[in-house]
Amino acid sequence: MELIIIDLGANVMLRSAMSQMVRGLLEYAGSIGWRTYVILSLISFKSGLDDDADNFGTRFRKYAKIATFFHGREKGGDYRSIDPLNDAFDLSAEVPADQAAIVGLMADDQVLPIDFARNQPPGYIQAAAWVAKHLLCLAKQDAVQQMLGSAAAIPELERLAAAAPKLSYNTLTNKFEVHDAALAADEAMITAQRALYRAGSADDVTLVHAARIFIKAAVARQAGHDAAQKAISTDRHRSQ
Repeated sequence: MELIIIDLGANVMLRSAMSQMVRGLLEYAGSIGWRTYVILSLISFKSGLDDDADNFGTRFRKYAKIATFFHGREKGGDYRSIDPLNDAFDLSAEVPADQAAIVGLMADDQVLPIDFARNQPPGYIQAAAWVAKHLLCLAKQDAVQQMLGSAAAIPELERLAAAAPKLSYNTLTNKFEVHDAALAADEAMITAQRALYRAGSADDVTLVHAARIFIKAAVARQAGHDAAQKAISTDRHRSQ
């Protein structure tokens, strides 16, 4: 099986000259027996989203199957404007959104997500597993399996994703926040906070016990974040 992926970007592909070239390439590939797909990568806050989707369906469906990849729907991405166009698409997949801090780490190291997940940088084992968890989510979807044969990657991704955080806060933008020390402290804090909420209607003894655990977790969370920042600062000095 031969696989060729060309990333042109939606704006470039919809320009007249480039559109003609891409259609010609897809038509030729189809004529020699290749399976052809055009992937429309959708980000909810992009302006003109429905127009781009409609144009893709109109221009390329004759030459390829149209696949839509929806980014960040689990974080509130609104794609209702695309709903009337669903019949124009052949395949779709949901792409989980990586934390901004993790995206920054991968950009700094100039590595692909799968390489970040496999290499597990020191101090970022959970972050690497988190990336693997998102790749696993992609690999399990029918559209991705049909296009890329991703089913073969599932066993490795399941192994790599085993250490992913079970509980975490939603928006992590600073790199220290995705360090192992910080993520572990956050998980303990969230666990204690939920236990305290559940104890709200319990007897006083249970409530006081839950409150003490919560306070300890809050103190430990600050210590965990401090340790993460110190570790990052130490690593930075060593690399200079």
